[in-house]
Amino acid sequence: MMFKLKSQLIFSVCLLLTSVIAQSLIHEKVSRTFTSNDGREITAQLEGYNQISKEVTLRIGSGQKHYVHIDRLSRHDQAFILV
Repeated sequence: MMFKLKSQLIFSVCLLLTSVIAQSLIHEKVSRTFTSNDGREITAQLEGYNQISKEVTLRIGSGQKHYVHIDRLSRHDQAFILV
């Protein structure tokens, strides 16, 4: 019984770590073009996403940060961010 519990715990921790690593690789800090709902484009790196405020942080080439509500981005970009 104890062995089974330890095995499940180890499996859960490994699964969590794999998920965190995969998430960081998916959102690797590379520039890409983000498009707004009205067709405007910005080339930037995805810095982060705040799930509470639904605000996306984008960093452009000059280092300046732009804060955008996720609903202002295209559905394709929303899907990329929420992966």
